[in-house]
Amino acid sequence: MRIGYLLYNGGTDIDQLRRHMMQKLNCQAVFVDPGPHTRRQLSMALTSMVSHDTLVIESIKQSGFSAFQFLSLLEQIDRRGATLEVASPMLSSSQPEGQQLLLDLLIRQLRSERPGNSRHLSKRRGRRPKLDADAMRQIAERLRAGLNTRDIARHMDVSIATLYRYKRLIEDNNEV
Repeated sequence: MRIGYLLYNGGTDIDQLRRHMMQKLNCQAVFVDPGPHTRRQLSMALTSMVSHDTLVIESIKQSGFSAFQFLSLLEQIDRRGATLEVASPMLSSSQPEGQQLLLDLLIRQLRSERPGNSRHLSKRRGRRPKLDADAMRQIAERLRAGLNTRDIARHMDVSIATLYRYKRLIEDNNEV
């Protein structure tokens, strides 16, 4: 079975043309999501797919997928034993040439997304560490000297749990 997937564009005339195009591509069912933030219809399309089905999308750009979302979609389709077909440019994930083109498109999309996402990746998340690298060296030296962990924790002004957590990090890095 061929299943079409579209992202609602806003113009009723344009969307009717796009639906008609999906019917010309022999899609028995067409799922349309109202926007890129809700993918409920895509989820329904994927759950209705079985082995040897084909999900047809108009184009990668029109579908509004990020590179990660597109890769996740390919994995879900592959897990079901189905294939993905992109109408523009015409390619299929079941053919080696189509797989290569999909990979090239994915790489291009990753490169175009990288500048905006690199800031998010470089941000540190979570709480600031209680101890810095110098304090960890002091803990390692005191542990090597054989001092009691309670005394080390009291001297470093941290809880026993925090000291044991850093002790585990030090042991993992083979510093003790």
